[in-house]
Amino acid sequence: MLINNRYQVIRPLGEGGFGHAYLAEDTQMPSRRKCVIKQLKPITTSPEIYQVVQDRFQREAAILEQLGENHSQIPRLYAYFSEAQKFYLVQEWIEGETLEDTSVPLPESTVINIVDSLLPVLAFIHNRGIIHRDLKPENIILRSDTKQPVLIDFGAVRETMGTVMNSQNHPTSSIVIGTPGYMSAEQAAGRPIPSSDLYSLGLTAIYLLTGQVPQSLQSNPQTGELVWQHAAEHVSPALRGVLDRAVQSHPRDRYTTAPEMLHALSTVSASPNSLSPTILPPADAFPPQSPASAPYSASAPASPPVPAESELQTMAVAATPATHQQSANTVVTGNSINSLLSNPADNSSRPWFRKLTPLTIGLAVIWIGGGAIALGMYISQRSTDTSIQPAVSSSRSESTITSQDSAQDPDAQAPDDEDAQTITDETQAVPTDDEPVSKPVPPVDDTPEPPPLIEIPMQEPVVLSAPGQQQIDIHSQPSFASAAPSYGVNGDFVIATARTEPGPEGVWFKVRFDSGVEGWVPETVVRSRIGEKPAPPVDDGQPRDIDTVPKYTELLGSNGERINVRSGPSTSADSPHYGIAGDPVQILGNARGPQGYDWYRVVFESGAEGWVREDLILLP
Repeated sequence: MLINNRYQVIRPLGEGGFGHAYLAEDTQMPSRRKCVIKQLKPITTSPEIYQVVQDRFQREAAILEQLGENHSQIPRLYAYFSEAQKFYLVQEWIEGETLEDTSVPLPESTVINIVDSLLPVLAFIHNRGIIHRDLKPENIILRSDTKQPVLIDFGAVRETMGTVMNSQNHPTSSIVIGTPGYMSAEQAAGRPIPSSDLYSLGLTAIYLLTGQVPQSLQSNPQTGELVWQHAAEHVSPALRGVLDRAVQSHPRDRYTTAPEMLHALSTVSASPNSLSPTILPPADAFPPQSPASAPYSASAPASPPVPAESELQTMAVAATPATHQQSANTVVTGNSINSLLSNPADNSSRPWFRKLTPLTIGLAVIWIGGGAIALGMYISQRSTDTSIQPAVSSSRSESTITSQDSAQDPDAQAPDDEDAQTITDETQAVPTDDEPVSKPVPPVDDTPEPPPLIEIPMQEPVVLSAPGQQQIDIHSQPSFASAAPSYGVNGDFVIATARTEPGPEGVWFKVRFDSGVEGWVPETVVRSRIGEKPAPPVDDGQPRDIDTVPKYTELLGSNGERINVRSGPSTSADSPHYGIAGDPVQILGNARGPQGYDWYRVVFESGAEGWVREDLILLP
């Protein structure tokens, strides 16, 4: 079968609810490189739905292209197209096997390496507001050459195929993406968040360690938490603790971010009793990541070379802390142990402190002790020879306090009494033991305390707008000083779930994206409420100066909302066609409508033209 007159199908790879996947060759490339063709079919083919699906499909394809181009553990997107009311993605073919096809259970060190390598990938996509939503062994491929795990089959594209019209004639998704067992409760309810991916990764690690799929695990009837530790008694307590937190049923009890879980995982091998005996993989099984692909990985000291594969045996674990890399590579082989026992006098390979004899240690202790005693006697002798002058005299009358008295009598001399001493600074003299201490009174700070930030619940759609900025930081707290783990872009439609009272940094809004990502933004980047018409300006008959309007912009509205494009600058004009919120447009001109609103004549990429009211178009 030849797809798009270019891709020759080699064999099918799988079939799902929305289409098929094929392994194919690109006949128009000199190398005839292999690629994966994903054929997707919407659940409905009505014209209005098809247009919405096509727009969404293009956006999701653009996201996949960006992710694949910037991370080696995400397949690259080669092309996308539609044909015969079906949509196609052409992606990089990853040589290797999925974790589902791998023999389980796996050694603990191997599972740690897999999770340690995947967490930076999740941090990468979460920082871009993307949630995978279908993380499971089947969607993780280990490359044949490097054994590096690659994350495949993001769920957002498949969700697009489930678009339908709701009772208000608005497009919405009719499906929930995810796999039962690996899917968290909030994701099953259609509200995935970044920790939903961490939940799925934790269950994937439990499967790799125990060989048991999540559906076979029992749950605690009182708490609802999964009961799996009995199947992982061979796993170190430290690793069990990390995974147990990752798979908690409520998001508040889990790790909130991938870097947080990565930090917890990095401490696993530092615990004295963290590692259980295990067989190590070959030395080249998991090469270290480059800084670009693993920005959150902590640096570790270089590990000693791993012996040949034939020499690898069960690791002997001591109750001493070790870094993750050291625990993964330090091996005591049977041959090396026998060699040490049979040649106890061979100290050439021992460290210097192992070569010290009892006589040498005793002489060193005597020499150090004698030196310490001599130094102490010297310091004591110097101390007795030094006369210490008192800070003030025993009588207040014998003290001369600088300040105004000495200034009035420049010829005044200090008393002859050696015990009297002049205080030369402008502070009050230190009183004698018979007088109370008088402390200077600190200045009164008249600056009012800043009012506490009060969250006011709300539920309103808003649009983010920051002209001249490519990205809008999404802060973890309502303050510019807080971290900004994610960002939005101009024109993003979000739900404002809370706002603060005016504070030192103004009003802040807590916003939630469709992907589930939440955070805080200042009011300066919240342009307007969706559905609220702007107050009509004073109708002087003149529209806004067209030179102050950007030439290229996009339509405003909630995600997937239809925007009427009218034949004239008035709501009474007919609407021969419509656009979708987020559609890019070019502004050709503007005019003042009969109700005092400005209207803009726009042209779409398809060539269609029409008029759009000012509150439905992104303007600075």
